[in-house]
Amino acid sequence: ARPPLDIPADDPFIQLLQDCYESIHGRRPEAIIGIGASDGTYVRNATGMPIPDFGVDGRISQIGKPNENVALQDYLDFIKVYMLSAVKALG
Repeated sequence: ARPPLDIPADDPFIQLLQDCYESIHGRRPEAIIGIGASDGTYVRNATGMPIPDFGVDGRISQIGKPNENVALQDYLDFIKVYMLSAVKALG
């Protein structure tokens, strides 16, 4: 039982992540509302920082399963998105 992770889709950090994703993939990702919980909720509530669930693969049905996997190229591309996001956020 965790509180919801509530981040508005127009949050500047969410916009930054979407911009960086679009720079790498050529398309803008959709910000969605989903079920589940993460430790990001506690960070968000304690600091006010937006901590979205943002990762390599959107196949929610596969997350946490014994055979969880992602394509190598998807993993490498997400590293690019992550690094570009870090540079822009800290730049």
